[in-house]
Amino acid sequence: MISLVLVVSGSAATAKDLPSLDALNDAASAPQVAVPGRALRAGARVAHTDSRLGVPAFVWGSRSSEDERFLSALRRMSPEQAARAHLSRLAPLYRLAPGMASQVPANVKVPLSGQGPVLVTFWQEVEGVPIFRDALKVLMNERHELIAISGRLTPHLAPQVQGDKLRFALDVRQAIARAYEDLNSKPLDPANLEAVGSMSGGYTSFGITPAAHGQSSVRMVTPARARRVIFPLPDRLEPAWYVELNTGEEGSTSADYYSYVVAASDGRLLLRNNLTVAEAFSYRVWAEATPPYRPDDGPQGLLGTPHPTGVPDGYQAPFVAPGLITLESSPFSNGDPWLPPGATETVGNNVDAYVDISGADGRDGADFRASTTGANTFNRVYDVTQEPGASTSQRMAAVTQLFYVNNFLHDWYYDSGFDEQAGNAQTDNYGRGGVGGDSIKAEAQDFSGVDRSDMATPADGAQPRMQLYLATPHPEISFTILAPPAIAGEYPTGTASFGPQVFTLSGELVAVVDAGGASPSDGCEAPFANAAAMAGRIALIDRGNCAFTDKVKNAQNAGAIGAVIVNQALSGPPDLGAPNPPSPFPRLRSSPGAPVPPTSSIAPSADGFSCAHFLPGTPASQQSAMEQPHQAVILIAIPASRDEGSRQAGQA
Repeated sequence: MISLVLVVSGSAATAKDLPSLDALNDAASAPQVAVPGRALRAGARVAHTDSRLGVPAFVWGSRSSEDERFLSALRRMSPEQAARAHLSRLAPLYRLAPGMASQVPANVKVPLSGQGPVLVTFWQEVEGVPIFRDALKVLMNERHELIAISGRLTPHLAPQVQGDKLRFALDVRQAIARAYEDLNSKPLDPANLEAVGSMSGGYTSFGITPAAHGQSSVRMVTPARARRVIFPLPDRLEPAWYVELNTGEEGSTSADYYSYVVAASDGRLLLRNNLTVAEAFSYRVWAEATPPYRPDDGPQGLLGTPHPTGVPDGYQAPFVAPGLITLESSPFSNGDPWLPPGATETVGNNVDAYVDISGADGRDGADFRASTTGANTFNRVYDVTQEPGASTSQRMAAVTQLFYVNNFLHDWYYDSGFDEQAGNAQTDNYGRGGVGGDSIKAEAQDFSGVDRSDMATPADGAQPRMQLYLATPHPEISFTILAPPAIAGEYPTGTASFGPQVFTLSGELVAVVDAGGASPSDGCEAPFANAAAMAGRIALIDRGNCAFTDKVKNAQNAGAIGAVIVNQALSGPPDLGAPNPPSPFPRLRSSPGAPVPPTSSIAPSADGFSCAHFLPGTPASQQSAMEQPHQAVILIAIPASRDEGSRQAGQA
C-alpha cells in the first residue's frame, strides 16, 4: 500500500508581483561573429541572432549549399551522429571550442513509425552541474539533412573544464536564505534550514527546523528546493544556486511562488522569476470546494465513503450538485498551469480530454473536447437523470470532469516522484529532463467497449492513451408503501422506458377516478373526476384499456407529480413501453429555496414527470385502503443499455 501525502496551501493566489530580474538579459551585447559565408557553405542560414552572446538563436538548413558527399554520408549515420556532424560544421558560428560537438550530452527523439523528422537536443554540464537554460535543438528530416537549429550552447565551456575550477563559496542554505529575504523582506538564519529530502534532477528540499517555527510570520507553504547550476554571462560562467520558494504569511489565503538564481561567489541575485504567471480557470466538477480541491468519488460526493454499514445492503448515497472550482493548478507541486492563458478547450500541457464517439480510434472530426462557456470557464452541469450522451452539453460536462481529475492526479503523482525525469506525461517538460511531447490522451465515452477502461503507456516521449467506456448499470428496484399498515410493505416493481430514469420523489398516493369509460380507475378518460385531489400527489392507476403514456399524460395534466400503474394480472410487473410518446409538457418547478426533485419529461426533454408501476394483486378501484391519500416511497431503477453510462438508482 502506498500512502501519498499532500502538502497544500490555503490558496494558489499570488500576493506579490516583484519585478523580473535576469543578469543575462541585462548584460551588454557581445560582438557577433561574422561568418555568414562559412555558414552558407556549411548548409545553414542564420534567421535570428542572440545579441547577448553574439551567437545564432535560430538557423535554417540550406540543402542547396550542401556538398553531395556530405549528404550521402549523413544517410549512413545514426541520428545522433548526424546531428553532431551538423553541429561540428557550424561550431565556429556558435563560438564553440574545438571538439565540443563530439562531447556534449545528447537526447534523441525519433518518430515511433521510423519515418519523419528527427529531433536531437544537446546540452552542457560540468561534473554533472548543468549550464542553466542552455540547450540546442537540431531538427533533421528522415535522411538526416538539416531542417533547422534553435537555442544555444555557451561559448565559454571547453572540453577540459573541470568542476573544481568553479568555486561554490556560498552553500545551499545561504543561497535559500538570500532568496527568502528578497521575496519576503525578512531575514532567515541559514542555520534554521534543514534538509527534508532529495529529489530527482539533483534537487534537495529544505524546510524550517522545528525549533525555528514561530520565529517568523512567514511560512514555507512547500519545502524550498535547490540545486547547483552554472549561469552563463556574455563574458564568463558563474557558479550559482537555483532556488524555488513557495511562501506566504501565516493565516493568509495567498502565497508567493518564485524561482531565483543566486551567485555562489557573493550572493548576488542573477535571476528572479515569478512562477505564477498563468490565468485561473473555473471548472464545474465534483470536487472539494477548499484546497487542495481533491476530486470527489463520484456524483454522490464523499457520501457513503466509507460505506455506512459495510455490507452489500443496496445502500445508495444521494446525489450532490457539482461545484465551480477556480484554480490554475493544484495548490501544491510546481504550480505548472493546466491550461495556457486564453485557452478555450480542454487541452493543456498534461492532458488532452475529449469524447471518442466517432467509431474510429483517436480524436477526429466527429469527436470533440469541452469548450469554454465564458471567459476561462467550463460551466456545464452533468445531469445524472439523463443519458451520458443525451446532448453535446452533457458530454462536454463529462469531459470537463475527466480533464480535471487527470490534471489533479498529474500534480499529486508529481510530488510523489512521478516527474519529468521519471517519464511523466507532459507536452513541455520545462527543461527538467525526460522527453516531452507526451501529454495524456483522455478519451471519454469511448465507442469501442462497455464496462471497463484501459490505459496504453508507451515509453517516454509518446502520448499515453486513456479510454473510458460507458458502463452497464446494476440497479436495485423496489417499491415500498409506508401506510396504512394493511398494505404497508415492499412490492415487485418495474420501470418505464419514458420519463426520468433516475429521480428522487415522495408524496401521497391517490387512486384515480377518471371521466368514465371501461373503468373509472384506468386513467384513460380525462379530465379526472378527482383532479382537485390529484394535484401535488402520486396517481394510482389501473393497467389496461389505453396506452401507458396516455394514462401518465392524463395524470400529469391533472397536476400529479408521479404515477404508479397497477398490474391486475398475477404475474411479474412488465416494463412500461412508450409506442406513442406524448408531446413535451411544461416543466415542473418548486418555490424558491425548496428542493427540486430531479425529474424529466416523459417525452425527450430536460424536466418533467415520473412514473412507475407495481403489483399489489388487486385493482386500485377495489382497494378500500386506497380511498384516502397515503405516503409512499418508490425506489425506481433504469433499464440497462449499451449506450448508457454507469447509473445509480435513486429514490422516487
